[in-house]
Amino acid sequence: MTKPEAPKGTIISQEADRTVAGNQRTIVTETTPKDQVAESFDESAAASSKKTLHTENATDLTKPEAPKGTIISQEADRTVAGNQRTIVTETTPKDQVSVEGEETGFNAVARTIHTENPLEPSVAASAPGKKTSLRARRTEAGNLGTVEEEDTSKAVSVAEFVSHYGEREIETTELKIHDLTPPAISDETGGGIDTRVLAYEFDAYLTHSYKVVKTTRVLMYPEELSWEIYGDTVSVTSQVWSETLGRYWNNATYIYREKWTHTRKSFSNKEDASAFIANSGTWPNVEDTRGSHFGPAGDFEWIAEKVVKTRHLITTYTYTEPAK
Repeated sequence: MTKPEAPKGTIISQEADRTVAGNQRTIVTETTPKDQVAESFDESAAASSKKTLHTENATDLTKPEAPKGTIISQEADRTVAGNQRTIVTETTPKDQVSVEGEETGFNAVARTIHTENPLEPSVAASAPGKKTSLRARRTEAGNLGTVEEEDTSKAVSVAEFVSHYGEREIETTELKIHDLTPPAISDETGGGIDTRVLAYEFDAYLTHSYKVVKTTRVLMYPEELSWEIYGDTVSVTSQVWSETLGRYWNNATYIYREKWTHTRKSFSNKEDASAFIANSGTWPNVEDTRGSHFGPAGDFEWIAEKVVKTRHLITTYTYTEPAK
């Protein structure tokens, strides 16, 4: 016997024994294995897979073409018959979706996570008060592992509070954080209030963060301040006509004490200051305010001082008509 040539898919075995006559007693066995096919499956929340087993695959495996969303793996061993024992595993990953987020006093973040996103998402358009982002990576199956995030700002206000006391001013501060509208302040200078917007920021949320600082000027004389000044005595003589004497004669002498009452007060405008001293009298009336005056004391303050001059009767001397 000679060494046999076994074609692919065939197993040839030989046995030989020498006979008495010098020949050979031979047994040639030709075996053709049959290809047996078996399938098995794996199933989980993450993926589905199918395994196909060939015990005697007459066709050699070649490099597979895996469609998007599928993972194909192969194993092959050469059999005695020259075929291949093959295992082809086809895995289809499942898209698992989860949601997570963050919450603070200033913003809220919501994330949507896809493990096997079959779509090709793009970054969502943002609006004032929101920031959007997208992170993506290609998976083994050709899908995308994506993280879509929406960050929403919260409008926060801190009510007006006193932030500074000065000698003649009080400062208050109000905070605005992530406000959708820009700062809007009004002119209150006529009322003695300076208003400023400080620490302004137009942030990535397209919102406005700032603080409004108001400085209220304290008038120098918010309440009336009064004092009195006493002067000298003044004598006033009264005369009457006498038919008998044919002339005027002094019938009485009045002794007065002069007094000046000063009253000072501050105003935020010229008109009120002028009105404060408007009731001036005319000498020699009992009350005379001709010494009153007002004027500016800075850009937004007017000081008025009313001066009232009065005479208080101390004593009276009366006389009798002279004989001549």
